[in-house]
Amino acid sequence: MKVFNRDTNSDQRHAIAEGDANTATTITIAADADEFWVLDHLTFSGDSDPDSGVTLTITFGSTVVFKHYITNSGVGPIPLNALATGEKNEAVTITASAAGSGKKINLSVVYR
Repeated sequence: MKVFNRDTNSDQRHAIAEGDANTATTITIAADADEFWVLDHLTFSGDSDPDSGVTLTITFGSTVVFKHYITNSGVGPIPLNALATGEKNEAVTITASAAGSGKKINLSVVYR
């Protein structure tokens, strides 16, 4: 995972994860005792249409708060409208399950 600061808002960060063929792609935002996390925007893209049953999941701590199927390749932007963990010291995990043989998915998230 790579993390970048954004110019548009001084407290926004941008993390990306580049997928590998037939492997789950994950972004993990580590828990911080002094912070709760707010997700503003998520983007995924696949290099080809994934196999059936491929999901995109967001978990706060151990609670799944978002889970949807990825059905097509290309860019899929998802505005999250300040989806927040609600509690300090809670990690965020964003996972795209394995897309299938020879297929990969990339993830990008803007958070603060």
